[in-house]
Amino acid sequence: MSHADLVTELQRHFDYAAKLAPFQGRTLILHTRHDELVPVRHAELLYAAAPEPRTLQIFDQGGHNDIFYWNRQTYMQLVETFLKSLEQH
Repeated sequence: MSHADLVTELQRHFDYAAKLAPFQGRTLILHTRHDELVPVRHAELLYAAAPEPRTLQIFDQGGHNDIFYWNRQTYMQLVETFLKSLEQH
């Protein structure tokens, strides 16, 4: 397998925006602006690909592994609201 073939295969395999597009449920995306592993742009791209209803929350505090620690109250409110919205449908 050539390098170009590998890149193409990886892009296809990890194309989460394409995988999300046909999804018909509600989507909640929680991310932090300072994630040291996954750039915030990935969350923005997933949000753009997700059908309505969808919610994107980008927190200013925290990183990849401590998003909950720094944003506990708002994080839990968003998750609770999201879960309640699932019960209504």
